Amino acid sequence: MDLLLTDEQTLLRDSAARLLARAAGPKKLRALRESNTGFDPALWREIAEAGWLAILVPESDGGLGLGATELCLVAEQAGAALLTLPVGIAAAAAPALAGSHLADAIAGRTLVLPALDRVVPFANVADAFLTDCAIVARERIVVTPARLVDGSAIGTLSVGGDVSERVRDAALLALAAELVGVAGRALAIALDYLKVRVQFDKPIGSFQALQHRAADEFMEVELAHSLVFQVAARFDRGDASAAMAAAAKARAAQAALRVCKSALQFHGAMGYTDEHDIGLYFKRAMALAAAFGNDSIHRRRFARLAGIEAG
Repeated sequence: MDLLLTDEQTLLRDSAARLLARAAGPKKLRALRESNTGFDPALWREIAEAGWLAILVPESDGGLGLGATELCLVAEQAGAALLTLPVGIAAAAAPALAGSHLADAIAGRTLVLPALDRVVPFANVADAFLTDCAIVARERIVVTPARLVDGSAIGTLSVGGDVSERVRDAALLALAAELVGVAGRALAIALDYLKVRVQFDKPIGSFQALQHRAADEFMEVELAHSLVFQVAARFDRGDASAAMAAAAKARAAQAALRVCKSALQFHGAMGYTDEHDIGLYFKRAMALAAAFGNDSIHRRRFARLAGIEAG
């Protein structure tokens, strides 16, 4: 789906792509997963200076006064560039902050994350957590750090938490957009490979079976992309629902896992090696798909919230 973007939205998307092309990518992901925390404070400050953490914050509070559509545009680029830092969920939490907590968070001086679940990305380095619209300092919560399959950091909180529906919905939309970005870039890498890999004196992209499969995966990406940005647009108009956000996360997770799996298989055995970048996209899709509930959980959540039977 081609979005009809304003000049400002196009500028935001393109500037995000340029920053991430320089500061993120497979090489950066490999370096971060070998570090102690998996977190890059200097890059986080640069992201804050770009204004991404303040996208949803009103201008009157020092933010950009934009919406979920703009956040999803940035998150999609983050997914495509394999950025593992928690930009989307931190930006989703920011509007619920106030005073010095808000100022420090959007400036990148502190990291405040929403406690959407017991397991929170980068809880190991967070300064505080947003729970029940209250700020809880990290010192008051026991955090057990761990790493996910893609090497990104997580932490299991000693207490459960909850946040407002608006924060939850914005975070789920950002994660969904990031998944779409991962899937789109993985598919692009796979299509390039189909054009150059030769078997039986022909590019394997000329084989009808692979063409059909590639077309199916293209439709998976486009349908997920369309749903995510339609829900984001409704979120910005104030008529979205928690059920829609759950549907977007479920659809994007399902699409990303399927597309990345196909992209991996298109590459054959070498796609399963750690040295090939396509495997990083599959692992990133796995980590994002599981974040704050996998596709099965959100399909059931959608059915419950929408008042229909789960299929």
